[in-house]
Amino acid sequence: MQLLVKDFPQPCIYVTSYIPRILCKNTDWNKIKAALITVSSVLVAFRFRFTEAGSFRCCYTDLIFEVRGAVTITYQFDSWEKHRSTMDIQNLMIAGPLLDIQADPMEAVAAVHFPHFLCLTGEEKSHLYIAHFLDEGMSLEKPDHVGPFHAALKDPTFSLFGIILQTLGLKQNIMVHAVVLLYQVLEIPVPKFHLYLLPREPNITMVKINL
Repeated sequence: MQLLVKDFPQPCIYVTSYIPRILCKNTDWNKIKAALITVSSVLVAFRFRFTEAGSFRCCYTDLIFEVRGAVTITYQFDSWEKHRSTMDIQNLMIAGPLLDIQADPMEAVAAVHFPHFLCLTGEEKSHLYIAHFLDEGMSLEKPDHVGPFHAALKDPTFSLFGIILQTLGLKQNIMVHAVVLLYQVLEIPVPKFHLYLLPREPNITMVKINL
């Protein structure tokens, strides 16, 4: 599944759409695999039609939805890049993927659990926010619940959402859950390995290695 399309000079090694398999092994939630909807030549979205009330976890994005009844939810990854200057000024650190979510009907969604990659302590939990981007700008909302891998927001109004950490006032080092990506270059006589340590974010991981 390729969600971002770019032209790479050859030779190179690249990986798209790395989703840790552990996301689909948790049995606490009903698992869903959403349909892929083409948005443009370079992006796709996920869509799932819920037919009954319950709690559901998306294997592709690690989003968890609590729904009151039948509802269609469409969601896709977005880029933090255009918001970085505002976040840097306010000492905000990205702590998870930025997601564009739409629901019809919106009132059928009781809560959304957004994934994050922080190893949280008691102090850090109080600095965790859900950034909500609207036409008038960014607002910060306190989550209704913070867990080891998710932060939940009840009765959300949908647009762009992402988890951030307010780093101002934090005294200890910030630790994150991470994944290791290991690549071997096969087209040279002596094996050459490239090791990358990346935040455990259920977004597209695209790594380009120029040989």
